[in-house]
Amino acid sequence: MGDRWSRWAAVTGGLALCVATAVPAQAATASEAKPWPVVGKMTTWVPNLPKAVWKGGRALKFTVDTRQTSKDIVVANWYIGMFDASNLAGANSENRGVTVRWQNPWTKQWEKAYDIDKTGGWYVGPRAGRSLTHDKTLRLQIKIWFGKTAWAGRWQMEAIVASYSVYTPAGKNIAATLTTPNNPQYVFTVHS
Repeated sequence: MGDRWSRWAAVTGGLALCVATAVPAQAATASEAKPWPVVGKMTTWVPNLPKAVWKGGRALKFTVDTRQTSKDIVVANWYIGMFDASNLAGANSENRGVTVRWQNPWTKQWEKAYDIDKTGGWYVGPRAGRSLTHDKTLRLQIKIWFGKTAWAGRWQMEAIVASYSVYTPAGKNIAATLTTPNNPQYVFTVHS
């Protein structure tokens, strides 16, 4: 019995040694990869968020503005993240009673978010993204309704670019990144 355990220990010890020596080699390879070049800066903000809204009342209406400074074309998608700061119990149901719509600039129709997560996140804008050109502000119109079952209280919100791709003016997708300053948190109150 002792021989079998000592052989098992030798084999597993050898495996552990192989794993331990392989990990630093992989880490060294990953650290040698060059980072993508930074080609500009992208900023997103909400210029005029109303301070209050009532459950069952009119929609909270605002715009999400984004500007990028690269000479390239950026195709982006947006995320509206919200939570009731006074209700820790609602962490897994922040979207309860909340309806979010964005206005399609081409059809002028108000459309649903293309994805929703139960923790209070809505992915808005066309699924394929919208193009941002050099130093032009792209404005996304948003409406949010709070129904009778929505949480009342003080809410925090952020509006960010969820994902983006960079293309040359000729349309070639390139491996590049933009710096994105911290996005501000916005606060509003939902009244009963």
